[in-house]
Amino acid sequence: MKLFFTILLFVGSITVYSQKKILTHSDIQMWRTINNEKISTDGNYVVYDLQRENSDSQLILKTSNGETILEYDRASNGQFSYDSNFLAFTIKPSSDSINDMKRRKVKKDKLPKDSLAVFNMRTKELVKFPNLKSYKLPEEWSGYVAYLLEDVKETKASKSKESDSTSTEKEKKKKSKKVSKKNGYHLVVYDLEKKERDTFNYITNYTFAKKGKKMAFASTGNEDNENEGVYILDVKTDKLIHIFNTPKSKYAKLSFSESGERFAFVVDSDTTKVQIRPNEIYTWHEGSTSVNKLLDNTNTPDGYLVSSDGDVTFSEDETKLYFGLRLPPVIKDTTLLKDEIVNVEVWTYNEPRLYTVQELQVKNDTIKSFKTVYNFKLDKLFQIGEKDFPNVELTDKGNAQMALVNTTTPYELESQWTGRRL
Repeated sequence: MKLFFTILLFVGSITVYSQKKILTHSDIQMWRTINNEKISTDGNYVVYDLQRENSDSQLILKTSNGETILEYDRASNGQFSYDSNFLAFTIKPSSDSINDMKRRKVKKDKLPKDSLAVFNMRTKELVKFPNLKSYKLPEEWSGYVAYLLEDVKETKASKSKESDSTSTEKEKKKKSKKVSKKNGYHLVVYDLEKKERDTFNYITNYTFAKKGKKMAFASTGNEDNENEGVYILDVKTDKLIHIFNTPKSKYAKLSFSESGERFAFVVDSDTTKVQIRPNEIYTWHEGSTSVNKLLDNTNTPDGYLVSSDGDVTFSEDETKLYFGLRLPPVIKDTTLLKDEIVNVEVWTYNEPRLYTVQELQVKNDTIKSFKTVYNFKLDKLFQIGEKDFPNVELTDKGNAQMALVNTTTPYELESQWTGRRL
């Protein structure tokens, strides 16, 4: 009898096992993953992307009760306004269409561009803005969205209408300035409630203050490269201040304090191709119409230069400014011909990092910076991180008088066989 039940159970288990569906590639292609999930500030809404492998994503907006409010194909990167009244997201062209155009060797600037969509949570109204490059929302205040526009190409029909019909007239027209990474893009500041737009031309960088109703941007100027520089816009009073202007300068790391009462940025005003870039750090404070040069390469700690890659941030109490200093780069001999340059890569077994890791990190190593602080109250500069102790951890949101510095170098060789991430 026991033998009978044993055989019965064995046969039954084989039958159940044989009924299980075997996963195939077609099943895996049907899986969908959730990405970019965000919860509104008031906790009443959630937005996320549903992504299937090798297909367009779908944006889903739901209430906290699970009710679906909006489903939008080819959409992603949803962000709520701080008051939870608006949802902004990106609409992308069909991936199949893009791939087909790439196969036909269509130029990159002729491919369809992204669009910005703004959904009103109260009225359920959806507005769209084409030719999107990027967009930002204020972190802890509401009412506006800022976005950059890609270049809008003229059609052949419009060009023919504008061309002169007289073939004998050969006036040389001035080459118009075009939007690009170097020249900047057109920035639009959109009032979500009033549905009004302000446009600023040829913007290379822009940012919002976290809490104060201010934004800043750097411009390369108008068609004649006039009025270039750094601007601060007080959104509350609609007052625009031109705080810095140096011809053909490059601006990086535009950063506000949380309240927007202080502002800092890095500028490179040298138009030559010198390898050691003469970066400078400038600061601005509320009520001032100009900036103050805080630091340049002539008054940095010995052996260090101002970095345009290190993060520029303020402490929460706004008494300290944190930025990066870097080691001088390796100077290349520009007098050598291409055939005279010898590239040799040498690695030994007892180096802290594997050769493959060094290859992967080579770009990060060349722009590595070390955190430094300027104390406004004491009017003093303190270098925190350095070559021997590069890693810095701030405490109390940067307000504290102490920071923790450390290095992983002594343990990197051991990590090659322990597998421990440092």
